[in-house]
Amino acid sequence: MLMEWHRAIELHKRTKGKVKTYPSLRLRTKDDLACAYFPGSYAAADLISKNNDASFEYTGRGNSIFVVSNGSSILGLKEQDPFAALPILEGKCLIYKVFGDINAFPLCLEAKSAEEIIETCKLITPTVGGINLSNISSLTSFEILRKLQSSLDIPVSSDDHYGIAVALFGALKNALRIVGKDLSDIKIAIWGAGKAGISTARLLLSAGANRIAMVNSHGILTKTNPYMSKEQAELAERLDLNVDYQDIKAAISQADVLIGLSTKDAFEPDYIKLMNQDPIVFALALPEPEINPALAKEKGAAIVASSLYWTTTINPIASFQVYPGIMRGALDVRAATITTNMLLRAADGFAQSIDEKRLSPDNIVPPLFSDEVTPRIAEAVAQAAIEEGIALNPLPKNKVYAQTWERLFGGRII
Repeated sequence: MLMEWHRAIELHKRTKGKVKTYPSLRLRTKDDLACAYFPGSYAAADLISKNNDASFEYTGRGNSIFVVSNGSSILGLKEQDPFAALPILEGKCLIYKVFGDINAFPLCLEAKSAEEIIETCKLITPTVGGINLSNISSLTSFEILRKLQSSLDIPVSSDDHYGIAVALFGALKNALRIVGKDLSDIKIAIWGAGKAGISTARLLLSAGANRIAMVNSHGILTKTNPYMSKEQAELAERLDLNVDYQDIKAAISQADVLIGLSTKDAFEPDYIKLMNQDPIVFALALPEPEINPALAKEKGAAIVASSLYWTTTINPIASFQVYPGIMRGALDVRAATITTNMLLRAADGFAQSIDEKRLSPDNIVPPLFSDEVTPRIAEAVAQAAIEEGIALNPLPKNKVYAQTWERLFGGRII
C-alpha cells in the first residue's frame, strides 16, 4: 500500500478516536440545567411517549446513525475480530460527519450469526434514524441487509454494498458518454463476486444493462459452476450465460467494460486486447489494483480508473464520496428504506457533479472534496424516496440540496 503506515499509526494514537461527542448547547445557569436535564427532559419524554415519531423532532435521533459491524470482513485479516473493526468504523463515522454532517457512532458486535446482528439492530432503533452495515462477511451481509430493510421503518444501508456500486456506476455513465456507447448495448465483465461485485451487477441490471459476465474465484457465474454462494447462484440465473464456467477469457472476449473488484494483479495485461474498441477498465481492488492503470492504458484501454485515491492515479473511484449523500437524503425525508431507484438516482447525482467542461477520459469523476457531490446525491435520493411514497417527511424539490449545502458549508443558497 503506497502510504506511510507509521504516520497512520501515530495519528490514531494521538487522536484516540476519530469522532467525539460535543454538546449542542451551553449550560450556564440553573434554568439551563433544569430545561436540558431534569426535569425538562421529562417534558420531551412525555410528548414522545404519546407519539414515538416525535423523537425525530425533540431529540437528535433524526440525524444519528449506528455503523454496525461484527468484524467478520476486514481487509487483511483472516479471523473475525470486532475489536479490530473499531478504527475502521471510526473512520467511516468521520466520513459521515465531514461529508454528510451526520452523527455516526461505531457499534462493534461480538456476534457470530446473522440472527444476532439482526436482533441487535432491531433493539437499537429507538436511538437512531438510520443504520449502516459495514465489514460483515458476504456470507451473511446480504441476508442481514435484506431482513433489516424489510422489517424496520428507518433506512438501512451498507457502504460495502452500495458505496462502490453507486460511485462505480456514476463514473461508468460518464465514461460511456465519452466513448459514445450505451449501457443497453454493451457487454460488461465483472471480476469479483463478493458484496461489491454482486451489488454492482444488480444495480447495472436494474439500470438497463443486458449483457454482464461475472467471475468468482472459480470461474464464470453460470448454472454449471458448482462453486457459488446462494447470492451468486441467484445472480447466475439472471445472467443466464451458456458458456464453460472455466473459460475465463469468454467473460472478457468482446467486452466493452472490465470491472475489477477482486485482488491485486488479477488481470493479465493481454486481457484488454480481447475487448471491443475503446475499452473501459476499472481496476478497483484494494489495497492494490488488478492491473496498473498506466499499463492498462498502454495496452489499449480508452479509459481507466482505480480506487487508489491517496495516490496520483487518474479517475479515483471512492465509495466515501457517495454513501454520506445517500444517507443524508434518506434521513432528511425520513425514508422508510433504501430502494434500488434511490441508488440509481444517487449514481445520477454523482455523475452530474463533475463540471461538463472538465469531462474527459482522464476526468470522469468529481474531485474528492467536491462541494457538489453530497448535496446533489442527497437531493436525488430524497426526491426518489418521495416519488416512491416511502418518505415520512416529504420536502419540496431542492430543499434537501439547500439544507445539505448549508450544513456542510455554512452558507444559504438564495
